[in-house]
Amino acid sequence: MSVKRRVKAGNWTPEGAAERAAWRRDFRELTPIQRVEQVFELSRFLSQLAQAGPGDAIHEIHTQAILRELVDEGVEFLLAGAVAAGYHGYIRGAAELDVVPALDPDNLQSLKRVIEQLDARVEGDLRQDSPIFATRLGRIHVMQRIGDFHLWEELSPAAIDDFIGDLPIKIASYEDLVRLKELTGRPEDLADLQRLREARES
Repeated sequence: MSVKRRVKAGNWTPEGAAERAAWRRDFRELTPIQRVEQVFELSRFLSQLAQAGPGDAIHEIHTQAILRELVDEGVEFLLAGAVAAGYHGYIRGAAELDVVPALDPDNLQSLKRVIEQLDARVEGDLRQDSPIFATRLGRIHVMQRIGDFHLWEELSPAAIDDFIGDLPIKIASYEDLVRLKELTGRPEDLADLQRLREARES
């Protein structure tokens, strides 16, 4: 008696394409905040993998804990990057939390206190427009401007107010996130842009 061997579906097969479509449908059924929580979990998992690899020590990222520190200290900020992408439909992990702070001096002092409390060290040049801080809760990317594009001034007017649990947050709008990805123009940002548009159209 011959036994028909089952072929495992992969991304290169029609079955794999159907699986991917079903996966996208599943995520479309999530609320924006549920998608953000998926981003948190995926980012944490990826940082755990990075900890097991060679090179410098990388702290496991605890995105919601970082947000709580910022909110409790009264920092005014909005979220861009993977969190905003997840909110608008495209879920992926991230190595850091992308934070766009309001640039008034009092707010920047509050942000500085949080960074100091998290035992941060700067990665690269602190004088750059968007420094990255490695903290005991994970990496924080403080985004201030891209060239003459001052991020808080440009993104905050249309930012979306929402809650992650009991934490009030602001998230870059879909239109502004697309504009930001187009402006940066890095390969990874252009890939994000394509996935964002696919998620919007599906």
